[in-house]
Amino acid sequence: METNEKSFNLSGVLKKVLYKNDETKYTIAVLENNQKICGVYFDADIEKLVGEEILLTGNWITHSKYGVQFEFNTLQVKEHELFFFPY
Repeated sequence: METNEKSFNLSGVLKKVLYKNDETKYTIAVLENNQKICGVYFDADIEKLVGEEILLTGNWITHSKYGVQFEFNTLQVKEHELFFFPY
């Protein structure tokens, strides 16, 4: 695998979890734009985030078998804006 030194940001809606190792928490998933992402996520069951908009920080890698993927170091669920109406 080749990696870039620079860190990038990526956002999108989590479409599907393709693979998850329950011991290591290593995950391979797909965003709604069909971009593959991979990385380790410990905070919650990542399958519960399907349909949520997520923000990722990491690097683009080229896997010899699976091609270009975004390998994330951090994954955050994008906060939904709340609207408050005065009385």
